[in-house]
Amino acid sequence: MESCCVVVTIYDMESPDITCPSSDTVTTDDGLPGAEYNYTVLVEDNSNEVIPPVCSLLSGSLFPIGENLVMCNATDSSNNNAYCNFTITVEDEEDPLITCPSDIYLLSDVGVKTLNVTWDPVNATDNSGMVTFTNEYNSGDAFPVGTTEVIFYVDDPSGNTNNCSFDVLIRAKKTYSITMTFYEINGNNYTFTDALNNQTSDTYMNLENSVCESVSHLNPDMCTVTDFTSGSVVADFTLDFEPDNSLDSVEAIENAVETNFTLVDINVEYLNEPSITCPQTSSTSMGEDCVADLNVTVISTDHIGNVLEADCSPTDFNTPGNHSVMCNVTDMENNFASCTFFYYITDELEPNVTCPDNFEICADPGIDSVNATWYSANATDNCCDSSSINITANYTSGDLFSLGVYTVGYAATDCNDNTGYCQFTVEIIDCEPPELECPPTVSVQGDEDCNANATWEAPSVTDNSGGMFEPVCNYANGSTFIEYSTIVTCSATDDYGNTGNCSLNVTIYDDTPPVMSCPSDIETCADTNSIMASVYWEPVNATDNCCEYVNITSNYTSGDSFEIGENVVTYYGTDCSENNASCYFNINVLDCQAPNLTCPDDITFYADETCYAYANWSVTAEDNYDGDVDVFCDHIHDDYVFGNYTVVCNATDMAGNTGNCSFEFFVIDDMAPVVTCPDNITVGTEMGINSAIVTWDSAVATDNCCGDDIDISSNVTNGTSFNIGVTVVEYTAVDCNGNEDQCIFYIEVEDNEAPVLICPENQNLTFDWDCL
Repeated sequence: MESCCVVVTIYDMESPDITCPSSDTVTTDDGLPGAEYNYTVLVEDNSNEVIPPVCSLLSGSLFPIGENLVMCNATDSSNNNAYCNFTITVEDEEDPLITCPSDIYLLSDVGVKTLNVTWDPVNATDNSGMVTFTNEYNSGDAFPVGTTEVIFYVDDPSGNTNNCSFDVLIRAKKTYSITMTFYEINGNNYTFTDALNNQTSDTYMNLENSVCESVSHLNPDMCTVTDFTSGSVVADFTLDFEPDNSLDSVEAIENAVETNFTLVDINVEYLNEPSITCPQTSSTSMGEDCVADLNVTVISTDHIGNVLEADCSPTDFNTPGNHSVMCNVTDMENNFASCTFFYYITDELEPNVTCPDNFEICADPGIDSVNATWYSANATDNCCDSSSINITANYTSGDLFSLGVYTVGYAATDCNDNTGYCQFTVEIIDCEPPELECPPTVSVQGDEDCNANATWEAPSVTDNSGGMFEPVCNYANGSTFIEYSTIVTCSATDDYGNTGNCSLNVTIYDDTPPVMSCPSDIETCADTNSIMASVYWEPVNATDNCCEYVNITSNYTSGDSFEIGENVVTYYGTDCSENNASCYFNINVLDCQAPNLTCPDDITFYADETCYAYANWSVTAEDNYDGDVDVFCDHIHDDYVFGNYTVVCNATDMAGNTGNCSFEFFVIDDMAPVVTCPDNITVGTEMGINSAIVTWDSAVATDNCCGDDIDISSNVTNGTSFNIGVTVVEYTAVDCNGNEDQCIFYIEVEDNEAPVLICPENQNLTFDWDCL
């Protein structure tokens, strides 16, 4: 027994299996520009070793705001790699923080409308570290007197927003005048003599200081005593106050003065009332809707020069006349002023008068006038109803009008004496044509050219207008006429273009028959496979001395079908005077078609064992006119030896037309030769080789028609070498006509030698998933 061995080396070529978590979306941690995110990546390998993954962002690290692509890989000890990735999206939903300054309070002098206002910067922070400000006002801008809200908006890159605001309050200083009578200051009698004689004396200064200190705690320089008499003081001052100043009213000022003075009387006058100026008496006219709107300019300003909008009443008016209008204005301190004026409203729009459209009307039949009627004009007015509008006209509907053009005018006066006008025209026209009466029909005899002269009496003409008009005819009286019948038309036109007409008929009579010409006799063949022929000829014409049209009839029509034989075609003509004529011609239809023979398709007959075959067939003939006819062929039914033959047949009809047809028939040999093979052969291989040389007797063959003319062939060569196994030997015999036959026998070569064993070389194998 022989033996051999094989060394097998196993390599790991399989990559690890790595699994990343699914993509995720999280929000930022409070106050941070990202989020700490923890995740787990799983790695498995066919070697069962522990393989740590390596990722681009570590689990538990701070993931910044936005999309973060995490890419991980794992490598086993055989350097096989695997990869995976996932996305962590960090969204910022935290609003920015913003801090505004406190409200700002400022005081402006009298007459100053605006102040430039500054403030500390607005602060804002965001977890992303980036913010964008949006604001309408900036520090240092000019602000008007009153309250203005300043708003700051802040946005971070993720679209989170926040805002803060503060107010800028600017108040204008106010001026007052105080007139008072007193006899004590701070409970002490006041001696007026020194103050009257010397305004620089302590007595006078004490008086001035007492008055001003009582009303102006913050700024005494803004108060001055402008007039002083015994027992009476007049002082003007400007009130300087904080937003919650308690002296911001006349009553508060009076109470403040009474704390230092014992008063007989006091009058505090506010000097900063708004001003308002109304126009002098104004006027306007009402519109189409009988309404007038207030359209005047009222000038009003407050004590610092701001233009105020006045509120006037009434603002619209729907009746004419003089109206009192009051206008009021209130400033931002609720100080009030008003004025009045007179507004005169007038209606100056004339009524809208609508007349009928211009129109024409025909005079009544037989006369030159008509009673014309129309719808009355309509009038509407912006202020007055229809019952208070007076409408007049120069004509009345239904008046009698003669031929001509008339202008009808309407006038409408409204309740405010405004007058409107309209007009239209009425045209009376003659629509009736003149009446004409023509003489009766005129009949005259024509000459050899069918011409004739005709005369008639002139038509009579009458018209409703009473005018005389001459008739005009399209043929002159006594004209020569060449037509069999002619309509003579006469017309007359009046002064309005109306045309009347009448007509008479001029006829020419004759007794000459028309002249006709028929075509020559026609000879033609019947249509194929038919006893009929469709025959065509030129149209038959007829002429006449008088008549333009001759009525032509016939017993046949061009294109009719005619049977084989002779046929007579007759034409008849009748003119407009009933004169008759005729002509004729012959049509001879011939049988020109030979009989139609039907031969069979080519026929094949098969030879028997003697190499002969019996041949027979069928041939028919058919004629379009004679029906069935006899058929004659150049071959008869008989025994024919192997070969090719042509048969020609013909048939003749009674008109002498001969038809023919031909076909071929074949006697063929389809019998195969008989071939005989030798018996099967079995041999052993030669020593040391796997084949053996074999010889045998050749096959033999016989045939019914070809004798020795037989070709014998084989798929192998006699006496050649054959390999171990069974070989099929096939002989084919083909006779002189291509018929063939086969026979086979078997050659078996047997192997009697023992085999020699040879082992393979060493091999390297690769494990599969299960390490096998």
